[in-house]
Amino acid sequence: MSHASSSSLPKHLSIGWCIAALVALIAAGFGGYGMWLYDSEHHGPADPLSVAYHTLQLFILHAPHMEHEVNWQLHIGRWLAAVVVFSVGIRGLYVLFRSELRLCWTWFRGGHVVICGLGRVGRQLVTAFRKRGDRVVVIESHSPDDVDGLPKGVVIVTGDACDASVLRRASVTRAKQLIAVCDGVQTNVAIVAKAGELFTHKYKGRRAKRKLESWLFVADEQLRQHFKREGLFPYTGNQFLVNVRGLHLFSLAARQVLNANPLDFKRIVAESSATAHLAIVGFGAMGQRLALQAAQVGHFANESNRKLKITVLEQWGSDRYSAFLTKYPGINDLVDFQHVAFSHTATDAAKQILQVAQTGSGDLVTVAICWDSQTDSTLGEDELFRRLEKDDAINLGLALELQQPGNESLPRTLLFLTRACGFGAMFDGEPGTDRSLSNVRVFGTVEETYSLDALVNETSDVIARILHEDWYEGEIASGKKQGDKPALWPWDQLGEMYRQSNRHAADHILVKLRAIGYSPGKLAPKKQRLTQIGGAQIELLAEMEHARWFAELTILGYAQDDKPRDDVARTHADFVPWDALNEETKDRDRKQVIKIPEALEKAGLGIYRDSSLDG
Repeated sequence: MSHASSSSLPKHLSIGWCIAALVALIAAGFGGYGMWLYDSEHHGPADPLSVAYHTLQLFILHAPHMEHEVNWQLHIGRWLAAVVVFSVGIRGLYVLFRSELRLCWTWFRGGHVVICGLGRVGRQLVTAFRKRGDRVVVIESHSPDDVDGLPKGVVIVTGDACDASVLRRASVTRAKQLIAVCDGVQTNVAIVAKAGELFTHKYKGRRAKRKLESWLFVADEQLRQHFKREGLFPYTGNQFLVNVRGLHLFSLAARQVLNANPLDFKRIVAESSATAHLAIVGFGAMGQRLALQAAQVGHFANESNRKLKITVLEQWGSDRYSAFLTKYPGINDLVDFQHVAFSHTATDAAKQILQVAQTGSGDLVTVAICWDSQTDSTLGEDELFRRLEKDDAINLGLALELQQPGNESLPRTLLFLTRACGFGAMFDGEPGTDRSLSNVRVFGTVEETYSLDALVNETSDVIARILHEDWYEGEIASGKKQGDKPALWPWDQLGEMYRQSNRHAADHILVKLRAIGYSPGKLAPKKQRLTQIGGAQIELLAEMEHARWFAELTILGYAQDDKPRDDVARTHADFVPWDALNEETKDRDRKQVIKIPEALEKAGLGIYRDSSLDG
């Protein structure tokens, strides 16, 4: 059985029923009065009970036989009653069979999106696709208790998405996209495999009207890389495609928030005494991802004398900080790490945060509040969000505790919340009059992190893709062949580790530009912009790029070796400081930074002077 979403059904029903009730009352009034006149004229004094009974009969399209001429009042009553009966009947049939009608229409037109799983991510994608104008069919194993939160026009098919009959019911072979986001990667893999079998068998020996692209979200990076192997999934080819994507809330959120809220929010030049300082409150999965992302992109113009500072504030007795350093032993060489323990009370935590924020007059302090009681990325979606939502109240309480009257020089605060439509709604609009929250930025909400752009359209990967394609085309033009190097593949065939490297390089472009007083913005041909990086800027930015790359390999556990790069042994000949590099290797970094304006222009961005960085 299938069910249609009814996000606006109560409103529509109330209006329809009000109109029907009004017409029914008018019909009863005319019909009753007409019956009274008819009985009085032809049968003597009218019997009120008989008149009432015969009036009710009008609404079952049955009335006593009229031997004499019928008055106009009774005519109006009978016809209005017929209109009410037919309109209510048609509307009732439509409500009952609306989903079936939409399924038939979907099958006839094709080109829809099939989403398997109606959890947090599934609901977010349904909303995003409908907002974009796509027709959506959802497959859910159980009839959802709440469909009011879904957009109008969504069709829900109840059943197991691994079942061929359920996939056929959703017309998956006529869809343009299949997205598997059920709670469990094994289920999602089975859905994609079964859809490929159905699609291939249906169009065996003939060409389909359109391709079917299946999106498979896998959180585990190593498993995701295995799934990207060509030919691994059966039935894949030119018409059935499998696109394996990451679905890691913490990684996506960390990248988004540090791009939108850079740690160097004031310009850091080579001779600057400023130190970017990130204080992370809570060192669970979210806090650790923030630390890793900061270590990847936190390489500034004055790194030779000022390293990024990260202070971890964690509850007494927690071993997560030491476990993190054990897993990433080289990170202490990149970042000035500190650890501060506090008691379980919000007041004590707030005091510790303020104390940390006020140490070092040259520090550019950012506080990230992401308290995490006990979660990790291996949990199922429902359980993960259930636990995270419990921590939302703790995070909000810490943020509000920081805003107590008398707290001076409040640091910029990043607040991890799971729902924009929950506590996150407090941060919409103008700050309050009694307690200003203007320095608080919410991040990690499902609405933002699991947006269509982040999950499907890969908008955030545009610059990373451009950087890689420019390098790839240059290598091929120089006579090298595809696959000569582990990274020498087109973007769509590129290993996840190398994609991540390009993403970090793209993210670090923002840091490089801020170092020379610029920021990217939407391309405006008439506005003066930087079109060429030259002179001393090239050397500075090239050194910053090498520092970023060096940090990337340090975190991955690489060591120096004179032999060519070995990703199994994790060694690299160029894994040395900038001053120890040969000129040929330095030139590669110089060429990369020279191409920054061109790469951004391909992405529709220009480079403009940013005076706010000097504030």
